[in-house]
Amino acid sequence: MGLSSFGRSPLLLTQVLYSAKTFQYQHNYHAKLLLTQVLYSAKTNIDTNKLVSKLLLTQVLYSAKTDQKQS
Repeated sequence: MGLSSFGRSPLLLTQVLYSAKTFQYQHNYHAKLLLTQVLYSAKTNIDTNKLVSKLLLTQVLYSAKTDQKQS
């Protein structure tokens, strides 16, 4: 068996971290949302003694804060 018999092997790893915190004080409503980190996709191709690897690392940061006054 040579290396070419392995063909292509895709690898996908995804991580999503989510944190939400809400505060309620009297008639005020404060919501703080934090969505962090979507990452990592790797694809490896093996073809007749050649190792070609492609790595992609992506980080997305999202932050939203909402302040609402209730009537």
